[in-house]
Amino acid sequence: MANKQRLIFFITAFAVLLLPWLIQVALTPEGYVPTGHLLGYEDYLTFIAKMKWGEQGHWTYINRFTTEPTEPAPIYFFYLLLGHIARLTGLSLLWVFHLARSVLGALCLLFWWEFCRKHVRHPVVAFLIGIFASFGYVKPGSSLFFHQMYVQGHAAYTCLLGFTHYTIDFMAILALFEAYLSMRHWLAVLAGIGLSMVHPFLLILFPVIILVHALMFRREYLKDAITVALLAGVGALPFALPMYLAYQKIEWLKIWREQTYYPMPWHLILFRLVLSFGLAGIIAWARIPWVMRRDKALDEVLRCRMVEKVSGIWMVLAALLVIFAPLPNRREFGFFLSLPIGVLAAPWLVEFSERITTTKRNYMLPVLVLLCTFYGMAVVPLLCVPDTTSYHSDQMVEGLKWLEANSNPEDGVICTWMSGIFIPVYIEHPRPWVAHVAETINYDEKVEKVRQYFLRDGKADIPLKWAVLVKQVDKDVPRLSWEPVYENDEIVIWENKN
Repeated sequence: MANKQRLIFFITAFAVLLLPWLIQVALTPEGYVPTGHLLGYEDYLTFIAKMKWGEQGHWTYINRFTTEPTEPAPIYFFYLLLGHIARLTGLSLLWVFHLARSVLGALCLLFWWEFCRKHVRHPVVAFLIGIFASFGYVKPGSSLFFHQMYVQGHAAYTCLLGFTHYTIDFMAILALFEAYLSMRHWLAVLAGIGLSMVHPFLLILFPVIILVHALMFRREYLKDAITVALLAGVGALPFALPMYLAYQKIEWLKIWREQTYYPMPWHLILFRLVLSFGLAGIIAWARIPWVMRRDKALDEVLRCRMVEKVSGIWMVLAALLVIFAPLPNRREFGFFLSLPIGVLAAPWLVEFSERITTTKRNYMLPVLVLLCTFYGMAVVPLLCVPDTTSYHSDQMVEGLKWLEANSNPEDGVICTWMSGIFIPVYIEHPRPWVAHVAETINYDEKVEKVRQYFLRDGKADIPLKWAVLVKQVDKDVPRLSWEPVYENDEIVIWENKN
């Protein structure tokens, strides 16, 4: 692709990705502020809170979603960096987030297209499946399929709308494979930096994929595979080593990591690994044995066979790690499985399309299926039809600002997690007692104590100074009988004098 075409591709992708935020801003009702939320509401708000911490000048992160004192830790560098950029540029946190999301997302799409065009059969179809992943996936929110496998496995889609740090992983994965496939070893250093900056445990998976491929199919590539793996490790050290040491000695990091555990029996994991990608996933898994049995000599004739083998190894190793890895968040080894699924599913879909049409290389059928299937999942979020998570009321923000002005930094707030998740986004202190399922220390125990606190009119033992309810989200939570110290139509605040 010529440089002019790359520039046009990038500008177009950037504009499409930024559009939902622009629409949300334009449709902001009077008396409300836009949240910037497009995907993953609870986690998205934590990203903005981390940026706020960076905006205040910090390069290490303390846990702002729990009241316990927490030691600074070298994590969330990406969002802290965005916060520093907001401080230096004077732009709001939301604008910096969405500009970064759109720039990095456009780069991801450009790199993915270049990778498909260079290494993959039927690049148009593989490119689209890699982003959207499925044909017939039950929409997000379904109690049967959603849980976490959707977010993890379809990261190529979710990073474009909400989980912006995934874009670093996305480009790092492509850089690692490009280093191996094109013998451009220096790219492995960049891959190691990217993977370690966000998810260093993914270094367990991706360098191993190319090593296994070389051992199984291309012994003459083994030296290159080892070189790429070692260079990725070298690039990872500046970020991975401090994180590893912090996890060894900082107690709240251990608790937080354990709370990311998502229990799931192995047979259900396999069920979701296959069916969460719908027809495309089923085709890809079914093609793995066929791809692995192909004559090795074909790699010399058609280089994309090599990429198909790499993709098959990727899917098998990821599934094994999701089931057996001794880590609480092992489901995250399923990151970006939509990419190898696109590589493996595209040839069969195109061949099927050719059989039922008279025109060779007719991509129209699979492309139409993609667009129709994902109308609800992709087009509607891109149009960003506003909902209750798109805006927060000015009155709620004013109430939180009042709380910040009348409290001390060491104070804590009794609240439901639904109210608590807002607090670090808008104010520096006090911190919520419960707010986020992974980051709040002893989350499950605290959720029950908060429930008892409001049911028993403040008689549960929670020795904190303030209690807060946000009416937008806490509609069914009983109010305390005490006299509020601050109240408007959207928020009520009590001072705990017990």
